[in-house]
Parts: sequence; C-alpha cells; structure tokens
Amino acid sequence: TPVLTDFGLDQIDDVAVAGDLAGNLWRFDLTNTDPTKWSVEAMFQTYTTTAPCSTLQQNGLGCEPITAMPEVFGDPATGSVIYVFGSGQYLGPSDRNASSVKGTNHFFGVRDYGTGSSKYPLHESDLVTQTLTQDTAGIRSITSNAVPTTKAGWMIPLNVSVGGTAIAGERNVVRAGKLSSAGFAILYSLIPGANNDPCTPGRIGAVMAVSAASGGPAGSGSRLRSCARGLCCLAGVACALAVSDSARHMSG
Repeated sequence: TPVLTDFGLDQIDDVAVAGDLAGNLWRFDLTNTDPTKWSVEAMFQTYTTTAPCSTLQQNGLGCEPITAMPEVFGDPATGSVIYVFGSGQYLGPSDRNASSVKGTNHFFGVRDYGTGSSKYPLHESDLVTQTLTQDTAGIRSITSNAVPTTKAGWMIPLNVSVGGTAIAGERNVVRAGKLSSAGFAILYSLIPGANNDPCTPGRIGAVMAVSAASGGPAGSGSRLRSCARGLCCLAGVACALAVSDSARHMSG
C-alpha cells in the first residue's frame, strides 16, 4: 500500500511511495495533470545484488522485502520529507519461523530528493546506522548518531543479541505509528516462533519510539523501557501511545 504526499499543500497528492517483495522502494510522481505522463523510479533498494536471496547470498534480491506501508515525516534538516519504514514479511506459513529470514532486517528513514534525482537508487551504504542493543532484563538502548545532510537518512539493524544469543528472525510487518507534533516514529517489530505455543499465545516483538529525523532516541537518554509480553517502548513516551490493545498489561 503506498503512502501519499502533498508537497504543494493544495490537497492534491503529488507523490506516492511504496515497497515490494524484492526490496525496492518505488517513488511515483503524480504531479502532471496527464496521467500518461506520470513517472516512477526506484528511490531505494535493500539489496546490492540481483542474485536470488539465499543463506549464502544474504544481500540478494528479496532478502529484505518491504511489505508494510511507509510513513512520511517532515525532515527538518533538508526541508523536504523522510520516509520511515522497515523490511520483513509475514505473509505465508513459512514466515512463521525465524529461519525464513536469511539476513538482517532493518528499520529505515530515507530522504526524498525529488523526481529524477541522480542519487537514486539509494542503498543501505548511504545511510547512518543507529545500533540497537538489549540487556538481559529486556531493556533496549539505541545510539544517537548524527545524520548529516550529506547522508540519505538512517537505518536500525534488527540484529539484537542478548547474553550472546541472537534474537533470530526479527522483522517489521506493520506501518510505523506517527506522532507528528513531536517528530516521533513508533516502530513495531515482530519476532516469530515464540507465539506458536498455544499455551502462551500473543505477539512477540518490540515497540520503540525514535526520532523520525535521525532514528535515534525520541527524547533524552538512549534506554528503552521493558514492558510486558515482550513489548518495549521508549522511556519518557507513554506505552499506551504505542500499544493501545496491550496498554492495560504495561507497567509504565
């Protein structure tokens, strides 16, 4: 599903942006009044080779599919917009296992450089990395690296380890939440497998609030407070804002 952006603030959408299962983020220019003259270009790609995704080719086509709708935020650094989205899929029976993920999924914030930019397609190497960690108490922290205008945005690798054990198969399959006035993106991740036990049903994953402009912490500090049922949200941001259905289970 595409996200639509009205750059002219005239209540007419100018650009549509959507991902695909290969790992492309497509930008559709809808500004011409003649639909036959609309244009499309791949503005971002999660892969670096067109070889099919496999255990031995973890940067291949389809290793990081983009299945959830991107969300659009204002980018204060450039005066344009930045698209926040993640990679991962949860569409069929095989996706219920962590082994369905061959490489590392990410959350991304990718800047819009306009139609026909020579910068396209952008890649992960064009982004600043924010590193996510988690301690044995379930508390997550994230770095606050600066994202200069010379970079195309940010990314957060979902390759967290706890006590030396990797949390396998973490991915994004839900559109980011949006707190526009604060510039915060609410990121939702899914960790499959643990919820296959009928005795402990429920979604396992994390809910994290970050700055949409940088991918760093939303507010002061870097720590993410642990909440019930495997869900986490940033200290200083009410859990109820991030998880409406589970808010009654949360301790903060």
